[in-house]
Amino acid sequence: MKQNYSFIKLFMLTVMALFAGNAMAQTEVKFDFATPDGLKAMGVPEDKIPTVAASADAGVGYETTGPFTMDGVTITSKDAGEGVNTNRVWSAKGNDGTKYDYRVYGNTSKELYGTLTITAPSGQDITGITFTAGNTWNEPTANVGTYSSKAWSGNANSVTLTMSKGQCQFKQITVTIGGTPQEIVSIANTPETAYTVARALEIIEAGQGLDTKVYVKGKVSQIDEEGVGYGNITFWMSDDGTTTNQLEAYHCKYLENKTYDKEGTVKVGDEVIVYGVVVYYNNKTIIKI
Repeated sequence: MKQNYSFIKLFMLTVMALFAGNAMAQTEVKFDFATPDGLKAMGVPEDKIPTVAASADAGVGYETTGPFTMDGVTITSKDAGEGVNTNRVWSAKGNDGTKYDYRVYGNTSKELYGTLTITAPSGQDITGITFTAGNTWNEPTANVGTYSSKAWSGNANSVTLTMSKGQCQFKQITVTIGGTPQEIVSIANTPETAYTVARALEIIEAGQGLDTKVYVKGKVSQIDEEGVGYGNITFWMSDDGTTTNQLEAYHCKYLENKTYDKEGTVKVGDEVIVYGVVVYYNNKTIIKI
């Protein structure tokens, strides 16, 4: 999900939301991908649940990205892309009967990675997630919070895992909801009050309100590509113009979405303001439109 930006020689970035509230009891929501009953409970149509024939050597699958829903918690996925298997509920024969799991794919050699997003009900936070794995498991990365050894912890309404090293087979996912009912407070900014790159990186790490556009100001530290033929430019920016603590601005256009049409207009060291949505994507911090 690299994406487009509008840019002036002062660029533009993303507005976030901060939350506050009172403590609430924690609850656990379990998604069971390992049984037909569990799959039906989360909304998989019964006639779509695959059943491998008793004599079959290979498994069979139902290609789907969700949504899967339990008690207001929703799980969706995104396919890695062309040339990589699509995400699917899978059925295969084991020594003790039919085995089920949910498979999300990635391909390191192609740098294409599927994602799995877990979202709590509006106004609530996820504080913990545990995963029970199938036979194949490559540790994913999380866009927010702390992930290690099939467990996530933090405080976020939504958590996205990227299959950054290959396929993950999910048998169960247990989501803990708790913390604080959230009261959204807009912190939209203007070009005059644009965030620093350091603040934008903090916002990405906090994982709150990442669907709102904001302004971010910095200095161009590297130029990746001037796609004049395509009307855009891709570059990195930081607060001091060095390559430390950078934010990538991908496929930028001029302000008001006008075509970037002259090579050399933007140079290393230029001060810019970028406007778009800040995200953590495929181990990179980037701005998107």
